[in-house]
Amino acid sequence: MPHPDNNQGPDTIDVCVVDESLYTEDRLSPIDRVLALRGVLGERAIKQIKQSMRPALRGAEPTLPDDERKILRATVDDFLALERLKFPVYASTSFGYADIPLGKAFGAVFRKSNPVEGAITQCVLRAVINEWMPIAMDGIPKDHRSICLLEFPQGIPALIKGLPVVGYPTPPSVDEKVCLCSAEAWELRKSKP
Repeated sequence: MPHPDNNQGPDTIDVCVVDESLYTEDRLSPIDRVLALRGVLGERAIKQIKQSMRPALRGAEPTLPDDERKILRATVDDFLALERLKFPVYASTSFGYADIPLGKAFGAVFRKSNPVEGAITQCVLRAVINEWMPIAMDGIPKDHRSICLLEFPQGIPALIKGLPVVGYPTPPSVDEKVCLCSAEAWELRKSKP
C-alpha cells in the first residue's frame, strides 16, 4: 500500500513475493511429519502403471515447459530402470505433509487409529507416481496424494502386510490406515493425549 517515506520523497509500494520454494519438512514440528498410507497396490495395478507410464508422459508433454518435460522424462526413465528392491511395497498414500524427496527414510510405522500399536522399521521412499496419471515424479508434493514405491530392507512390517489392496487410482473414499514417520515422531504420537 502506498505510504510517504521520512524524507518526503515519492511514495513507495510494499510488494509481497510468493515463495515457490519447496515446503520442506523442517517447517513442521516432528510430531506432524507423518505420511499416512491408505492401502497397497496389487500386481495388476502395478503392471498397468508401468505399461501406461511412457504413453501418459507423451500425452502430457505438449502442455509442459521444457525444463519440467526433461525432469519428468528422466524421472520416468529412472523409475522404469529400478532394479529389484529388497521387500518393495507400492502404497497409496494420503496427502504429503511436506515436499518429500526420493530417498526419504522412515523409522516407524503405526496404526492411525491407535498410535501405540506400531513398530520400529526401516523404510525408504524409492519412487513416487502421480495419483491420477501414471507418471513418475521426483518426490511427494505437499498436499498431494501419491502412489509410493517403498522399500523395507529388514522385511515388511505386519501393519503394512495387513493393508487392504486398493486400485489405481485409489478412490478418495479409501481411509488412511497406517502411518510412517521417524522413531521420534512415533514416540511423540504415542505420548500425545
